Amino acid sequence: MTAQRIAAAITVSLALTGPALADYYLDCSSGGYRYTYCPADTRFGVEISEQKSTTPCTLGSTWGYDAGGVWVDGGCRGTFRILEGRNAPSRYDEPTSDVDTILAEVISDGTMAELQSDDELQGRAPGYGSADAVEACALAADAREAERGAASIYFESVDQVVPRARRAFDIDVTLVVEFDNGRARRFDGECRVQNGRVTAYSRH
Repeated sequence: MTAQRIAAAITVSLALTGPALADYYLDCSSGGYRYTYCPADTRFGVEISEQKSTTPCTLGSTWGYDAGGVWVDGGCRGTFRILEGRNAPSRYDEPTSDVDTILAEVISDGTMAELQSDDELQGRAPGYGSADAVEACALAADAREAERGAASIYFESVDQVVPRARRAFDIDVTLVVEFDNGRARRFDGECRVQNGRVTAYSRH
């Protein structure tokens, strides 16, 4: 192949592939050994770049990710590499369950109607009201408890939805976690939601 043809082939290859997207890094920490959620675009996968805690950061146990971000728990603190522009396989690529079905199982219609009515009275922007925050909390709780081995969950009650700042809420719920052996346990659950995304979830 001549030098001119080689150059032409390289030019065509670059035109077809386009510019490469750079990976970026995200710090996420489980302060006080609590579950923490750090929003990120994880569609191409996540790798742990540097563990900064003495507690092990173990994928699927003390850290993981879903379509909306990275979570850490149990004292894991680290820097995570967010992969860009790759077709890396990921067990978190797409949710396997319908979002509306999950929400219907976790939160009662009556609770959602009350929250939506309050959002209308307060003039909150669609997508960023208290009802949206509770929905985000429900999805985060369902995903996290599934990671811990729960068969299903539901919010027995939404006890408090406290506005903390513009589009930010602290949410307290009574959470019932059901396990494969048929047993169920009741917990106090807490979520912090900012701009429609859960930044922290815990239950005790």
